[in-house]
Amino acid sequence: MLGPELVQNIVTLTIKIFQDAQETTENGLFILLGLAQGCPEKLQVNQIGAYLKHALESKQTVLARHACGIISDLSYGQAD
Repeated sequence: MLGPELVQNIVTLTIKIFQDAQETTENGLFILLGLAQGCPEKLQVNQIGAYLKHALESKQTVLARHACGIISDLSYGQAD
């Protein structure tokens, strides 16, 4: 299992990907989806919420689907 520091580093790098691309990317969302599935309790929604919102509002269906999957995984993972 990934430690909290490693998860934080991955999230920080993913946010950097979004910032460099000046958009929420499918690849970045896929990274967050893996974290949401593998260690949802270690993800801070306040760090990624704006990017999820952007993906949900996007006209790209694949981005919205990834965002929905992340939200679903987080809700199940943090319900325990």
